[in-house]
Parts: sequence; structure tokens; C-alpha cells
Amino acid sequence: MDKENRLDSSVSVLMLSYNYGRFVSRAVQSVLDQTYRNFELIVVDDGSRDDSWERLLGYQSACPDRIHVFSHSGHAHLGIVESLQLAFSKSKGGLIAFLDADDYWQESNLTEKVAVLGRHPEVGIVYSGYRPFGDLPGSIYWRFYEALARRGVPARVPFDLLPSLLRRNPAATFSNFMTRRDLLRTVPLPGKTEKNYDWWILGHISLAGLAYFIPEKPVFWRIHRASACYGPVTRISLGRLFFFLKRYYESLSLTFFGAEDQKRGNGKNARRLKRAISFLESVRNRRRYALGKELVLRPFEAVKFLGYIFLRNLFFGKRAEFTGLKPVCAEA
Repeated sequence: MDKENRLDSSVSVLMLSYNYGRFVSRAVQSVLDQTYRNFELIVVDDGSRDDSWERLLGYQSACPDRIHVFSHSGHAHLGIVESLQLAFSKSKGGLIAFLDADDYWQESNLTEKVAVLGRHPEVGIVYSGYRPFGDLPGSIYWRFYEALARRGVPARVPFDLLPSLLRRNPAATFSNFMTRRDLLRTVPLPGKTEKNYDWWILGHISLAGLAYFIPEKPVFWRIHRASACYGPVTRISLGRLFFFLKRYYESLSLTFFGAEDQKRGNGKNARRLKRAISFLESVRNRRRYALGKELVLRPFEAVKFLGYIFLRNLFFGKRAEFTGLKPVCAEA
């Protein structure tokens, strides 16, 4: 393998941490334990007020060749968008993986996903199954979500993920996917701190490349009260989802319709995107027939959406507390 290929297959793992000192040890150690060794870990602490910063500096001192820790000027708390931009600007890898500081991976995670991107140059996103854990009712909900999101998704073959991403995020968490540096660089910023930033990124990358799903579950996704995904569905959260989808669809449209439609698979995705925008406008204008129309034309999708709301409100429950582990720097 020549030097250029080695650089292209290097992985930058981007990790953001905010008051996750009690969890971050296990996350960092799971990266150090990966069987794939051509990686760097870029960590941005987003102004934590606990002991996260001191812990992270300790990890950097123990593994200076692999771990690089940064924070904003004045140790400010600026949110996920600016923190991820800082992490990306400090990274060098041709491939980009993400790991939230409260999650962790099995040792094979990077090996499996790098192999897919190496075999399939047309693939821009590789993601896998995941194991929710922690808060028990919340974990049960996300297991149901994963099972429903898998329906109709081909395993171990490249496929178009955009139709699914117009309605939901099947990858579910930042910790679960890997992409190419050149594709991530093209994703526009959402304009403000956005807890659905992973969904935003996946949608835009899916316009330029195919996806690949690995059914195994090398990702452990911690569910707890501080998680962005925690809590029942309320009118407020549905309103936030509406405004996110509005910005998301508008941005996808600007990207999508700026390219030749012939490149988009006989126009199906163009029609899907226009239909999603039309439905969102119907909801905004309180056209009561809109949901009925969805039930008639796309009953499975409409019932699935209502099912997500019902299950989420049913299963989310009490907070779970966890302790971290002391990391050990594995040798290359």
C-alpha cells in the first residue's frame, strides 16, 4: 500500500465532551482498544464544569501520539456545531468517525467500517446496529426504534439512505457512523446549535454517496437523562422537530436541485423530497386532511411515526447513574 492510500485510510475519531467526566474514561479507552490502529482521537471539551478537562489532559499526557485535546477560547461553552467544527479543523484523517463521550465501542468497530469504505468507493456513509443501555425504559424504546428502522434496509450492500433520512435518522447517534473527510467538508452548517446535527450531516452526505449497513452491534449507546434523545414527546418537542425539519429540507433542496437530476436515480429522490416539504407545509398550515392523506397513501410510514410517539411516551423513565473506568493507553 503506498503512502497516499495509507493517509486516505487513516481515521480521525472526533469526540465532544460536556460535563461527561464520569463517562469519558470508558469512551476514550474503547478507542484506544480498537484493533484498527491507524487512528487519532481528537477531543473537544465544550466548557465542562466538572472534572472532564483535567481527565482529558491526563489522557493526552499518557498517549500524546494518539490523543489531542482542545477547548474553545476561555473554555467557553459554544455547543455541538462549533465544537464539532473545531474538532474537524484539528483532524487529519481521510476518514472521520464520531464517538460521544458517554458512549463506547467494541474493539472491532473501526476495522469493520474502514473495510467497507475501502471496498466500496461509492459509499459515503457506513453505519451499524447499536446497543442502547443505561436507563432501562429509554433503552427499551431505542431497541424498538432500531428494530423498526431496520425494516426494508438492505444489509451489507450499498444503498440509497436518503428516503429514510427524510423521515428519521436510522443511525440514531453520532457514535454509530463513519464517513469520508471530503464529503463531511461539503456539509453546510445548520446556522445554530442543533441537537439533530448528526441527522443533518447524514442527510447532506447521502446526496453525494450511498450508505452501507452492518447489522452487527459494535456501538454501545448510553441512554440517560442528560442525553439529547431523552424524554417523552411533547408539543414543544414536536415544534422543535418541525422547525428542524423545515431548515433541513430547505438546505437539502438547495444542495439537491443545484445538481443535475439525472444523477439522482430517475428523479425518485427529487419527488420524495418535494413530497416531504409539501407534507411539512400542510402540517404548518394545519390542514387536517394531510395526516389522513399520509395514512391512505403511505399507511406503514404514518403508522410507524405515530408508533414512535406512543412508544417513546410509554417507555422513557428514570435516570440511571454510571461510573467511569480508568483508561490504559494500548500500544500500536
